Amino acid sequence: MDLLLNYSKKVVFLTGAGCSTSAGIPDYRGLGKPSGEKSARQLDLTLYKPTKVHNLIADFVNSGKVRHLLTQNIDDLHRDVHPDKLSEIHGNHSKGRCHSCGTVMSWTGHKSCPCGGRLTQTVVDFDTSVDPVMFKAAEKIVDDADLLIIMGTSLKVTPFNLLPGRMLKRGGNIIMVNRDPTEIDPAARMVYRCDIYDFLEDMERVYNKESPKVKPYAIRELPKWDNTIKVWSCDFCTTENRFYPDCCEACGSACPGS
Repeated sequence: MDLLLNYSKKVVFLTGAGCSTSAGIPDYRGLGKPSGEKSARQLDLTLYKPTKVHNLIADFVNSGKVRHLLTQNIDDLHRDVHPDKLSEIHGNHSKGRCHSCGTVMSWTGHKSCPCGGRLTQTVVDFDTSVDPVMFKAAEKIVDDADLLIIMGTSLKVTPFNLLPGRMLKRGGNIIMVNRDPTEIDPAARMVYRCDIYDFLEDMERVYNKESPKVKPYAIRELPKWDNTIKVWSCDFCTTENRFYPDCCEACGSACPGS
């Protein structure tokens, strides 16, 4: 982990329901899910508070160590992340959007905007689509990242689960942190089966020049070239790249050392 974090300058978080289990909200998709468990849409989400997991995530993003947080959670527990650095792809139960003027405001149950337009929750239902403008922005964020850290999601919901594929297509690096196996595991640089908070604490240790304590479940080796070469220039587009990933992060051309 220390190698990936130390040489990654554009880190992005992707989070799912597993980040909120510490708050008491079930993740529904994990192995061994109790029968009869309520979904987030059936719970009174106003009763739940951010946990130490959410607090650490907010610290990383707000401090600039992580560029952006993309989440599929609707529970508003990432509320302490600066709004410019947070994309709630599936909406937020505490917010409503006017269908006439487009204004986003606190959701109080009222179904009309001051402008007279119809107001609905921003939560994306299973039979509706995500905001195309927000998702296009999320794609650009992933395209600009050099390390994607995915936490607490089985990546079963489309189109959110398409974002890691964009990273892999151009040779980018992924760290996967999830209790259960996912389809992305074989392509990830590192896979962790640990508690998300334990992983985040290890991130903090690495940024503080300390050794991580949690052992990864699996590691896919980085290219075996001279690690003293920290930057290489692409022959095609002249972009300067660190000694990984395997290809240019701008145009996808192969690194001369791969």
